[in-house]
Amino acid sequence: MVLLLKSIAQKWGIEIVNLWDDPELNAVSAEDYKRFMADPIHPTLEGYREWWSPFIEERINRMLDFQQCSKI
Repeated sequence: MVLLLKSIAQKWGIEIVNLWDDPELNAVSAEDYKRFMADPIHPTLEGYREWWSPFIEERINRMLDFQQCSKI
């Protein structure tokens, strides 16, 4: 699924927030991983609040900042 999403993004020239293989996001301790993930796919509420949501928010803000700069 991740490979297909990357292919779609490239085809249509869109940005994606890649949670699957981003080294910065995945540089989390084993202890935090246990707290943040209910299983290998689904985060806990704490995982969403403290790990995924801030990461997603930061990536979206980067995309928006880039779009604003490219219009100048």
